[in-house]
Amino acid sequence: ISDPIIKEFVKLGGVRCASPLEAGKGAEALVVLIAHTDQINDLIFGDEGALKGLKPDTGLILRSTILPSVLHKLERDLEETQKIAYVVDAYGSYGRSDALNGKVIIVSSGRSDAIARVRPLLSAMCEKLFTFEGEIGGGSKVKMVSVMLEGIHFIASVEALSLGAKAGIHPWIIYDIISNAAGNSWVFKNNVPLLLKGEVKHQILNTLVKEL
Repeated sequence: ISDPIIKEFVKLGGVRCASPLEAGKGAEALVVLIAHTDQINDLIFGDEGALKGLKPDTGLILRSTILPSVLHKLERDLEETQKIAYVVDAYGSYGRSDALNGKVIIVSSGRSDAIARVRPLLSAMCEKLFTFEGEIGGGSKVKMVSVMLEGIHFIASVEALSLGAKAGIHPWIIYDIISNAAGNSWVFKNNVPLLLKGEVKHQILNTLVKEL
């Protein structure tokens, strides 16, 4: 837990909670955004898990990268508890600057009635909302496709810089031109400056591998 981020969250009107159980109390919908799939069981079903604090009509919105098979099992397990009214997966696509500027897109999937209930909440979180009504897991499948392309663009961007450097062209010149030309991509435009400044953290690559 990042204390500075929590403090900023509180400044914006959020409420700091000591546990998932406390966070779930009285909630109409619980939005979950975690780093790894294995955290979901403790967060929901653990001794201090959210499930113990939820009222029967609560909805669960999963914003993390979770395999469709895991989503289906989680939905079945939660149905047996009779404490969750619906489960929706809602994958988000954005960079840090996009998130700070409200330029997020969300791809959500779940039952039609569930999508109808969460639409106002998800719409408030993003600039564009795409939905798959029916079976849960559509959002995660789209994310799989998107992350594959992100990885391809990232590798292609590095190879492009390498080719340009071998040809005697300064990397920043390559960036300035390509970022305004047909070969540009979101990944190239946003990640190449970080590469050239030496500011790319291993976490970016770790996240890419994790999501693939």
